[in-house]
Amino acid sequence: MLPRIIKNELAGNLRGGHVTGLFGARRTGKTVLMQQIRKETGQDKVLMVQGEDLDVSEILSSQRLSVL
Repeated sequence: MLPRIIKNELAGNLRGGHVTGLFGARRTGKTVLMQQIRKETGQDKVLMVQGEDLDVSEILSSQRLSVL
């Protein structure tokens, strides 16, 4: 497996009450990377959502602060 440069930066940004977004093209390993970080940091309370889910997509595309 190839080492990912962004892995340490993402893991360092995970803090309670904050959102860290990871965006990119399909099938580039975003989910696998986040699962690895979640496992290595022991952060079981990390909420991972998929942008392809229609409910999630609708919320993320909203411009209303109350929805976000």
